[in-house]
Amino acid sequence: TTMDCSKPSSSRKTFVPSSSLTYSSSKCSSRSTTSSTSSVVSPMLMPEQSTISSTSEGSTSSKSEEGGGASNNDDDEDGISVRIELLLFPPEQEPQAGGNNDNNKEASSSSTATPEEPLTLTMMRNRKEPATQCLKRLELSLTKKLKTFFHDHRQREMSSSSTSSSSSSQNGSSKQARKKAMPSLQTSISCYLEGKPIELEEEENASGESTMTTEEFWTLALSKSLKICVRVNNNGSKKDMTIPLVVECNPPTLIGVSTFEKFRARNFPGIPLVIEVETAYATSAIVDWYADKKLVCHDSLFYTPTLEDAHKSLGVLITPVRPGHDGKGFEEAYQFSEPVEDTLPENTMLEIRPEWQLPRDHSPNSELRIMSYNILADQNAYAPYGSPQDTPFFPWVSTETLNRSRRMPLLLHEILSYNADVVCLQEVDELVYETLLRPTMNCFNYQSYYSVKCSEGTREGCAIFFSLARFQRAEEEDLKTFGISDLICSTIPNLKEGEWKKCAEPILELFAKRPDLLATIENKLGHVVQVAHLRDVNGNPLLIANTHLFYHPNAAHIRVMQCFAIAHQLSVEQGDEQAPFIFCGDFNSELWNCGAIFVNRKTPKNFSMKYADWRKDLNCFLWDKEIEEESEDNALFDDDFPALCLPESFPEIVSGYPEPPEMTHYVIGFKAVLDHILMSSSTPQASLNVVRQAPVPSLEKVVRDVAMPSIKFPSDHMSILSDIQWTPSTP
Repeated sequence: TTMDCSKPSSSRKTFVPSSSLTYSSSKCSSRSTTSSTSSVVSPMLMPEQSTISSTSEGSTSSKSEEGGGASNNDDDEDGISVRIELLLFPPEQEPQAGGNNDNNKEASSSSTATPEEPLTLTMMRNRKEPATQCLKRLELSLTKKLKTFFHDHRQREMSSSSTSSSSSSQNGSSKQARKKAMPSLQTSISCYLEGKPIELEEEENASGESTMTTEEFWTLALSKSLKICVRVNNNGSKKDMTIPLVVECNPPTLIGVSTFEKFRARNFPGIPLVIEVETAYATSAIVDWYADKKLVCHDSLFYTPTLEDAHKSLGVLITPVRPGHDGKGFEEAYQFSEPVEDTLPENTMLEIRPEWQLPRDHSPNSELRIMSYNILADQNAYAPYGSPQDTPFFPWVSTETLNRSRRMPLLLHEILSYNADVVCLQEVDELVYETLLRPTMNCFNYQSYYSVKCSEGTREGCAIFFSLARFQRAEEEDLKTFGISDLICSTIPNLKEGEWKKCAEPILELFAKRPDLLATIENKLGHVVQVAHLRDVNGNPLLIANTHLFYHPNAAHIRVMQCFAIAHQLSVEQGDEQAPFIFCGDFNSELWNCGAIFVNRKTPKNFSMKYADWRKDLNCFLWDKEIEEESEDNALFDDDFPALCLPESFPEIVSGYPEPPEMTHYVIGFKAVLDHILMSSSTPQASLNVVRQAPVPSLEKVVRDVAMPSIKFPSDHMSILSDIQWTPSTP
């Protein structure tokens, strides 16, 4: 189970072992038996996949090294084979005395060879294998272990005696004692539960299954005190030696510990660090945080370093626990490689927005704060292959400043500082989402939702986070992702007769003349739009949409068709109740350009304004044969881009920035407002009205560090925020 970061430790989601200890074919993390950061090696009872090779995910493990081993084929008709690992500890008590004094002395002498360290037994078993058969194989495995142990013990004794200065007679008696101490290893195993011997009577029932299967036996062993007594014939002694072994079956175990950059990210005061823990046979994991070996936080999945932690080394001690087991002996310790830095780097966005960082009320009647932010994916920060070793797209900023181990924590800090109700992000690396954004935002009571782009080789996409203090938790079916190319090339051509069909006809006619354009959109573009169906704590509906449109500066004609397709899908998602919606994203276009289809509800034929010329883009842009300079003289085609419009039924759209900002993106030689928050102003369900918009830095502040990104701007885009008055209609 993975610990739920969004809940306090007292109410974390628990994992209760199944009464049958059988498993589906879902994958479980493989865990090495040795680790430089782990203080112990813990046993596990895991599905067979836990033993698969790290280099071949589909391969299966070999047979058990001991005890013969049952079939380990998951597709075996008899059921799933699993790996059993047990630790057997000698109890901290004297061996039972009995018989005459000589025998007692002999038994006591023999008992000195009892293992001091736990014996580890590993075997494969079939889930329907009878318990008696499993115990028989366990007996064979234990015999091998004991044989090895006693052999090693005898060798140590012989080595010790060879260096002794004892007399020859003493040596002779010592050899005789060693001979008596070496058992013949004729063993038998007895099992006891709560001090009572177990009699396993395996009778076949009508269905052909045993009355006590192996998994039932181990379930019983897990929940109660199981002891195994091994009786070993002592080679001529009148009394057998008994070695009692206490079985630690399925102890609470850590099978996965993760954090951003695998404990190698830079650590700043004021920016939280989060640990994710995956456990087996544990109801929770206690995570203690240390600064220079001093406890600073007890039992928390996250910790925010302070200025007092500057220059100190951080570490965590993680203890898996369950009722009745404190996890002692199964802890693991990890240390962060970088000490806490003494200052938090400056952020110009936060510097000009102090009032947007004040504590907020998340009650249903308070204003709704919406944030949109293109955070610059790590794979897009370098050219041509997305590696820090490549020449960066942004040569004015150092590789160290651009490195994600620095940039991403600073972006996270800015996002959390605004305390927004809804956060829409673009250019989110999948790895950054999984190891940093999702776990941290969950700790701060956000539900998260990620959609990767459909393009081959692309591992970045869009993410939506919404506060569970304001909204109800959404079900999986309420969080949707649509490929925009699918909407354009499949949904739009198959519209039923009606107003949307009529509005889409100019696009379909264009595709009929330009099949190359249709093919480019269908096969080359992997952009997505997210649509989240949310309800506030009072049950009022609200749609949140998030996207990142095609970037190419000479492809405005494609972006406006992407906008049209998204508008249609939003109308579908509104449904019969006509829920209000908020649409965020990086449009890679000014609002008066491609966004005009939303705010003006229509666009003219061959739209041309400022540096936008849709006809030129249509005729000059070709995916694999782009001309360097667009002009009518060297155009590849001679087609008109049609006028477009939205149906009358589509709601009126307003911007979250009634006063357009100077820019949201700036690189050398180009500035523009590419990022937008749009919303339906009024629907039968509610009205949405902008109360305030967050300021953006002036060009003067940006160019102090040449351009974006920079040491004070962790992305090449600016975050935008709007406070919105959401007024649901009276029932």
